Amino acid sequence: MTKRTMTRQPLRNSILFVTKLTIQVFFSHSKTLEVSLVHQYMGFCLIITEIVAPDVRAHMNGVINCSWTFGLCFLPLVAYLSRSWVILGIVSAGCGFCILLYWFFLPESPSWFVSQGRYEDAANVMMKIAETNGKTLDHSNILQQLQTLGDKIKQTKEQEKKDTTSPLLKYPRLRKHFIILSICWTAFYVAYSGLTYNIRNLYGNEFLNFFLLSVVEVPGNLTFWFLMDRYGRRWSASLGFILIGIICLIPLLNFNSSDIIASMLAKFLISGIFMITDQQGSELFPTVFRTFGIGTGKTIATAATLFIPYIAMLSQYGRALPFLIIGLTSFITGVLGTFLPETLNENLPQTVTDAEEFGRDQTYLSWIKKSDKKPEKEKPPVDSIRL
Repeated sequence: MTKRTMTRQPLRNSILFVTKLTIQVFFSHSKTLEVSLVHQYMGFCLIITEIVAPDVRAHMNGVINCSWTFGLCFLPLVAYLSRSWVILGIVSAGCGFCILLYWFFLPESPSWFVSQGRYEDAANVMMKIAETNGKTLDHSNILQQLQTLGDKIKQTKEQEKKDTTSPLLKYPRLRKHFIILSICWTAFYVAYSGLTYNIRNLYGNEFLNFFLLSVVEVPGNLTFWFLMDRYGRRWSASLGFILIGIICLIPLLNFNSSDIIASMLAKFLISGIFMITDQQGSELFPTVFRTFGIGTGKTIATAATLFIPYIAMLSQYGRALPFLIIGLTSFITGVLGTFLPETLNENLPQTVTDAEEFGRDQTYLSWIKKSDKKPEKEKPPVDSIRL
């Protein structure tokens, strides 16, 4: 949808849709509401990714995820005080209306403007960003560079349009990245939602358990925020998934509170991993295909949530069984995630061709750190604009 419409419009529509469905509170719409929530969250991440510099993308993604976590920490208190699904639904709908205020403050993506040939609008956004940061830019120079960049992108897109085959089917590396990222998002939903649904099977108060599993996301986000910004996205996410697979073996020991300990440790890891996989999706897919690629992958992953309640119900055959399924899924995903290229210190690919060539010079065992930032080379003026 965002290939033909503004990036902010689908975001606004998803917010309105979430608010409408929350007011209705029809159980038959719960999965539709969940899909729209995913699109809403994804919309904020994509816009932020495209309007900030590469070296601060991880920081902004971390702020977004920490904000989500703070909201989760307040949710059990709101639910406890509401004592009614009607009141809880009204409060949730009110939050949806408040989010609409972002429409007046969040700028449109300059990358999207350039891809649509609206160079003047893109230049105005970049000038406003520069003014906010206390920097002075020449409007005509920025406009000229954007037009040159746009012509380059348009030329590449024209070449790509000659082949009617979908980019996912035509380009093997892009197809591989899409499949692996879709599996990563599926594993996230299985682990995150599975641990959440399994709260009912844990000892203790449900509200307190939900709060504890939400609080551990704060250090999880901060830890992986540091790791992916310092040591890269690929190995941070992959090792995190593998650790979840190992941690989910703890309930097999069957000691007191083993399931609670495993849940908190796994939730600590999976919350930070989600931040990284979102970052990878934003940095591996090209601008002309980014929203469609991430949206399609997450839609496929969301379908897995239909079966997650049944995973939690398997605890009646053994309290460790849900953990074993979550752990096995995470472990396999961690191994697959190592086949993605590292995106730290890299600029966003603008075209499908750029995305196909991305990471070809990296070896499987390469470990890129922030200190390994590539030295700036002499480039044409157009390449000085990093979108």
